[in-house]
Amino acid sequence: MMRTWGQFPDPLAMDYRLLAFTHATPPSPGSGLRLGLWQGTGTAATEEAVLENLERLEAVAAIAAAQGVQLLSFPELYLSGYIVTPELAQRLAEPVEGPSLQRVAAAARRHGLAIACPYAERAFVAGQQRFYDAIALFAADGSLLQNYRKTHLWGPDEKLCWSSGFMFPEEGQPFPVHAVNDFPVGLLTCVTGVSGSGKSTLINDTLYTAVARKLYHSHAEPAPHDEIEGIESFDKVINVDQS
Repeated sequence: MMRTWGQFPDPLAMDYRLLAFTHATPPSPGSGLRLGLWQGTGTAATEEAVLENLERLEAVAAIAAAQGVQLLSFPELYLSGYIVTPELAQRLAEPVEGPSLQRVAAAARRHGLAIACPYAERAFVAGQQRFYDAIALFAADGSLLQNYRKTHLWGPDEKLCWSSGFMFPEEGQPFPVHAVNDFPVGLLTCVTGVSGSGKSTLINDTLYTAVARKLYHSHAEPAPHDEIEGIESFDKVINVDQS
């Protein structure tokens, strides 16, 4: 069933629309999960942007809870905005127990829904301070279920800003599963998009083919593109076909 819930006034002076495929009622515990995904515009790369994005998260959480959402998820590096300069990453990063994430935990607790909030993390790991492209998963009671750190960084720019997650034993396992509404949930930062948005063209026809051509002198032609930066960092590429 497809349901559209009109326009909603935004305290940040932005109108937005909730559009979803749903059942009439949210799944019962253990039978499934009503997932809310937020995608929108906003500011980035300043302390003011972080505060604005927190206010937006709190407003969206209230609307999502009213629609029976059980897990609300936001885009990569939501709190700071997607940034790939080391100076900005380090200035805006904060620990998972920091004030911004405590506000997210309070929003989850106040509205009774789990929240997956991507953010720039500052952490002391393996004897030194490191920075991560991270996701904090909070349960509906506000408790922290998982702090995921992106394991496969994209290109040289991300590697200048972030450390790869779960490179040290003290970090634990990268992909544990947690129960949200008694339903198994894990976290992963990856390329996503609706059918026809270009995921396969980007990964298979462009990136894989270009790297294979460079490393293995493949005769296959990559899809048209301007340039690919960082291709010299690859020493191997494997195409895993799960179709």
